[in-house]
Amino acid sequence: LREGMALYPDDRNLAEEFADVAFWRGDTETLKARWEDIYARFPNSQRAPRFLGGIAINERRFEDADRYLLEAIRRAPDDIQAYSVYCDSAVFRKDWNLALTRYETMQDKFPENVTPFVGISRCYRRLERESEADDVLLRAKSLFASRHEWAVEMAAVLHGRGRTSEALEAWKFVRSGWPLVPDAWTEGARALRELDRASEGEELLAQAVERLTNVPGVVMEYARWATVRGDHAAAVERWELFRERFPDRPE
Repeated sequence: LREGMALYPDDRNLAEEFADVAFWRGDTETLKARWEDIYARFPNSQRAPRFLGGIAINERRFEDADRYLLEAIRRAPDDIQAYSVYCDSAVFRKDWNLALTRYETMQDKFPENVTPFVGISRCYRRLERESEADDVLLRAKSLFASRHEWAVEMAAVLHGRGRTSEALEAWKFVRSGWPLVPDAWTEGARALRELDRASEGEELLAQAVERLTNVPGVVMEYARWATVRGDHAAAVERWELFRERFPDRPE
């Protein structure tokens, strides 16, 4: 890529690929510098302001984030990811009224997408408007039966309300319909542990480790369970499995 950029310094696609390399290796400072360079040199780059907005959110520079993300939306008005990150900027600062307004705008723009429905439901819940939150989720269920997001949110709501037995069944429903959703396994295991069925929870995590081989969080949770119950031999074995599968992760 360096050789290509030396030969073709005005090729935006090469520059964006170069930035992606920093993203995949987790080099945040280099990632930020490369996207800033792209933003300055390529005023038509749709990805640059969106990535810089996301970086600004992580750095809690919310005014900068909003400036970048509004520019991302201006450059690519049909890019749902730009709208989604713009909503994230309000969520991260816990301004639930602002987040609600942004999700509603996103819903108007993308009525065929489930994401703003789930976002609106979460905002209502944070604003203690539980009935409205439930209504939005039910509407999402009726409109997007094949999508997993509403089902995950429903299970999480039940779990958060302390209705653990119902949550357990809801997580089972998610696994049956969308077996590649990590939370369906890890949160299902947590529900089992809360119901004093820890051995079943650990078996569920063992199944998840075999099924979701590319998900670091599943293996980490499996290792942590062994650590918490004081089975150091099992914990060492599981952390070794984590390092084997994900050698570039610092954990």
